[in-house]
Amino acid sequence: MRNCYKRTDVFRCSNPTHAKFDKKVSVYHVLKVRNCYPNGCVYFLWRCQKLNKGEACPRGYQHVGRKCFGCKFFYDEKVNNQLEVALQDGSMEQFWTELQEFEDWLQEVQGRTFSIFGEVKSVKPRFKKQIIGDKSWLKLQGFLLVFDECYIGNTHFEDHAFVIVSTRLHKRLQFAPGDRLEFQAVVQEDRGRIVFEHLRRIEFERKNSQGIWTESEARVALATATEFPQQPESCFYCEHGALVDVFASTADGEQHYRHLYCLKSIADPHYCYVRALETLTDDGCPPESTMSIST
Repeated sequence: MRNCYKRTDVFRCSNPTHAKFDKKVSVYHVLKVRNCYPNGCVYFLWRCQKLNKGEACPRGYQHVGRKCFGCKFFYDEKVNNQLEVALQDGSMEQFWTELQEFEDWLQEVQGRTFSIFGEVKSVKPRFKKQIIGDKSWLKLQGFLLVFDECYIGNTHFEDHAFVIVSTRLHKRLQFAPGDRLEFQAVVQEDRGRIVFEHLRRIEFERKNSQGIWTESEARVALATATEFPQQPESCFYCEHGALVDVFASTADGEQHYRHLYCLKSIADPHYCYVRALETLTDDGCPPESTMSIST
């Protein structure tokens, strides 16, 4: 079973906001968030005759917003974005079949407790970004264990999945990349991602003692992590790349989206030295020990 919601090879969108993703958009965004297949989407851009010319707003505003409605200098432009299908006809038919199978399976498992087995690919601090007006701040909300694949009950899930663990649980069990473990958890879908919550009965088949995040290290990363204006594919699932949930409260309402941060404080992914350095210094598999821990 693969996660059809996270596929980015099916649709392409001409919306300028997707230019930083090379016009690639996820199936989840198209079908569940925007619901813009097959007709694309229509929206209105708010404009100001004064601000467009570089002149000062008579009311003293710096940008166009809801308070500009009724002003004689305010107008809007209708924009219609056309959605492109990147797959050929035969491949598209196969995609719809796979999507239906995935959604049927997801409906059966979502919200239920299953036995999960897998090997941890990476461990990352779990951050949340809050934006209210012109102010923003990051919070540490535990850690994320990332699986490249795993077993959910008897189903081999051949895609990325994420485990939410509290700071307290991580401090006690010290999860690390290379850990192979089995546990029971509630399966959830979070904006297209498969997420496991409320862990219990955790047993380690293999335990790694290296690469363990501490809470203090996570808080240092909280202060030093750099935000990328784009989401390069090479950084998306890198062990040093972290998708941060952003909750923004503005005059136009509540928004929820994700930003990509680099935990190694690399300012530009094109000049990333971390992967090359790790390759040069890699001297084989980290030492392992075997243990069993039940909670």
